[in-house]
Amino acid sequence: PEYKIYFVSLYVQNRKCLFGDIEGDGNTLNDIGLIVQECWYDLPIIYPHVHLDMFVVMPNHLHGLLLINESQASCPARETDAEEKLSGADIPTILQQYQALSASFISEATGIGPETVWRQQVEYEQVATENRLDILRDFISDNPVQWQHDPMHPSSQRSEGYFKISGRHQRN
Repeated sequence: PEYKIYFVSLYVQNRKCLFGDIEGDGNTLNDIGLIVQECWYDLPIIYPHVHLDMFVVMPNHLHGLLLINESQASCPARETDAEEKLSGADIPTILQQYQALSASFISEATGIGPETVWRQQVEYEQVATENRLDILRDFISDNPVQWQHDPMHPSSQRSEGYFKISGRHQRN
């Protein structure tokens, strides 16, 4: 199959650490973080053309790699219009719907207003080379260890938003 690979980043509003904490070299997810993780695992069930690669749920954001099966997305063999729409969903739609679904489950479980969980914007890039994929996999794997230096860390002086990952532990 032909896959397009996307690196995605989703952020909690105002850098609030809703999903857990970093302890030592690993992250410890709380109940909200577990909901976020389970909803991520459900993406291939909801969207049959989506496959998961590495991802990490951090205290206030998520980074992941999604593989989109282009042949399955462009030629859906679904029985209903709703299934066809899900099958062909593009990456912004998938991410926005993921945010809505996970926020809804979080709200149900905790009473937190769903509109206060995620920043509305979603960030993604199509991964063009194997080298870039390796860099991003290293970044995801090492993200918990690098938490104190992460631009999304609550004590960071960097502005919120996307930061370019140019190599192992190098962020511009």
